[in-house]
Amino acid sequence: MSLLPHDEAHLVAAIEGNQFALREYMARWPQMAVYHEPGLAWAMVSVPLAPLNLIWGARLAPAEVSERAGTVLARYAARSLPVQWLTGPSTQPPDLGRRLEEQGLLHEGDAPGLALVLSGKAGPAAAGSAPGAGTPAGLEIRRLARPSELRDWLAAFGGAGLPEPVASALLDLEASLGFEPEPPYVRYVAYRAGRPLATASLFLAAGAAGIYNVFTLPEARGEGLGRSLTLRALHDAHARGCTVAVLASSRLGLGLYRRLGFREHCRFGRYVRI
Repeated sequence: MSLLPHDEAHLVAAIEGNQFALREYMARWPQMAVYHEPGLAWAMVSVPLAPLNLIWGARLAPAEVSERAGTVLARYAARSLPVQWLTGPSTQPPDLGRRLEEQGLLHEGDAPGLALVLSGKAGPAAAGSAPGAGTPAGLEIRRLARPSELRDWLAAFGGAGLPEPVASALLDLEASLGFEPEPPYVRYVAYRAGRPLATASLFLAAGAAGIYNVFTLPEARGEGLGRSLTLRALHDAHARGCTVAVLASSRLGLGLYRRLGFREHCRFGRYVRI
């Protein structure tokens, strides 16, 4: 992986670029169609989950927002699908969020875009020395290597209560993202006594290591599982030559990432119509 400059502009571009690249990578799933128009991209899949039916990368002139947004949103409405529109640091016009609310979308919230330089003093050693350092007793972290392990991933990701068609679609999506020897997309599951309890994913693109899907089942929270999984992903990314890690944080995980050394550089807005 090519080295990424660590100035503010490049970090912001890496945070957003990794997010966008993952959306494009998910088009490996045959059920997902990804479309591009000048100044806009969107994905559509016949699964009633808004984050999968995503619109991103908007760079629109103010005068065309109403018509362009209305046209693309109508495509989801015609199929009775929920939709999420992602805004970020490169979004144009800057007040697109307000304009989307005028189109009837709900501002679900903002997520801070964070980055961590993995080389030098701010590298993985600063957050926890060698892989496994500080790992809770009895915890085993596995990097998934075959589709048959995805049931454990879904269980640890809180999939027990999902309707079967949605659960099956998520498993199919994850399987389509591949298990090559050195893949750009890697999944981890934390186990205790053989039970899957927490997840994390790593995606290498746009010159950075993206951290995704860090989730711990409610009964296992507060025990350091998310920290251990994140550190494992950071070490693996560093070992593959990556010098910057990026993510968009949930409110629940923000404290953890700050303690690991991540710093906020931008924000993403989520606007939904269910």
